[in-house]
Amino acid sequence: MKILIPIFMKSVNDKSFSMNGQNPGCGGTEFVSIKLALYLSQKLPSDEIILLHNYSLIIKNSLPNLLVVVCNTISEYLCGLNNEDTVFICPSSLFNNEIDHYVSLKSIKCVLWLHHPFDFTNFNSRHSSVSCGNYQFYTNDILRSNHYHIQNIVTPLFSTFKYDVNNNYQFRMLDRNKLRIVYLGALVPGKGFHHLAKQWSNIKNSFPGVTLDVVGSTETYGGLVGDNLIPTTKKYASLLLKFIPKVDIDNKRVVFHGNVGIEKIEILRNSDVAILNPTGFTEAFPSSPIECMSIGLPVITSNDYGMNDVMCYFPELSLKNPNKIVAKMNYLFSNQYVYNDLCLRSINVSKLFYGKNSEVCNRWLSVINDLHSNRFNRLHTMQHEVNFNMRIFIRLVVNLFKYIVRKFIRRFF
Repeated sequence: MKILIPIFMKSVNDKSFSMNGQNPGCGGTEFVSIKLALYLSQKLPSDEIILLHNYSLIIKNSLPNLLVVVCNTISEYLCGLNNEDTVFICPSSLFNNEIDHYVSLKSIKCVLWLHHPFDFTNFNSRHSSVSCGNYQFYTNDILRSNHYHIQNIVTPLFSTFKYDVNNNYQFRMLDRNKLRIVYLGALVPGKGFHHLAKQWSNIKNSFPGVTLDVVGSTETYGGLVGDNLIPTTKKYASLLLKFIPKVDIDNKRVVFHGNVGIEKIEILRNSDVAILNPTGFTEAFPSSPIECMSIGLPVITSNDYGMNDVMCYFPELSLKNPNKIVAKMNYLFSNQYVYNDLCLRSINVSKLFYGKNSEVCNRWLSVINDLHSNRFNRLHTMQHEVNFNMRIFIRLVVNLFKYIVRKFIRRFF
C-alpha cells in the first residue's frame, strides 16, 4: 500500500525535519503533515509513505519506507500512478477539481484533511474527511458523512524546562516593570496580530517597561515580504505601523524576529506571557498555545474557534474581546501565586495533549483501515473533557452567520 501526503509550500524548503524535532519555521499544516508521515512510517513498516513536494525535503533519520518524491504538481504524480492500492491524505487547501478527477479515475482512497472551521471543500461522499479540532469538527460535521475527529500531533518543548537544585520547576520571578510579551504566529490578518497592535499603547501605559517579541512572518504561509521594517506585506505593515510607533521598533522595544526555527525556544524561555490570536479566527487546532504552555508560559488568547480546545482550561486568561488584553494581563501579574498556578496548569495541560499522540496515530491507522475495508466507523471526538454544549452551539451559529456575511460582502462589494 502507498500513502500519499502532499506538502507544496515553499516555507518548508531547505528546512530540516525529524521525529522529535521542533517546527523549523514553516506553516502548521505542513509541519503536522510531515510529522504524520514520520509516525506512519514507523507504524506501517511494510507500506510506502510518500511525501509529495515540488522541492527536495530534508528528513533526518527517517526509515527506508518514507520517501520524498519531487514533482511539479500533485496532478502530475497522480496521473502517472498505476497502483490503485493507494490512500491519499490531502489537506483541503491543496485539493481541487483536477486532483479530484485523478483520484476518481485511479480509484484512490482519499482523505480530506480539514484545517479550518467551516471548510466547504468538496462535499463528495466518496471521500472521508478528518477535522483536527473539537469546535472545528462540529462546524464541518453537518455537511459530511465519512467524517472523523483526530487532533494534530503535538511536539512540546518539555526538554527546555528550568529546574532548581531540588528538581522543582523554577518559576519566573515577576517584575511588572520589566515584562516581556511574545507573539507567535504568521503575520497575516487571519492570525490577528493587528488586534494586539491596537492594544500596544494601552499595554505600555499599564506596564511601562514592557517589551514585545514577534515570532513569525507572512512567509510562514508562502507569502512575500514587502516591507523592510516588518516581515509582512506592505499593506499589512502600514496597518501595524498605525498602532506600533516606528521608534519602538528602532529602540528594540518591539522586535520582529521573522520566521525562526529552534531559536524561538530561547525567546519563549525569556518571556513572561504569550499573547496569541486574540479572536481565534481561522484556528482549528493550533499548536502554538500548546508549545508555549509546554515550556510553562501562560497564554492569553481567545477561547473561540479552535482556541477553545485549549483555552477551555484557562477561563481566567480567555479573551471575549481583544480590548480585554490589559485586564487579563493585570490578573495574570496580580501576584506571584496566581502566576505560578497558571504556569503549572499550563505545563499540565500541554502534557494532557502530548499524551494523546499515541491515540492520534492509532486513529489515523483506523481511518486508513476503514478505507481499505470500504466501511465507515465514526470516531467520537477525542477531547471527552470538552462537551458540545449549548454555549458552543450558539457560538458556532453566530460564527457561521458572520462567515456567510463576510463572504457575501467580499464577493459583491
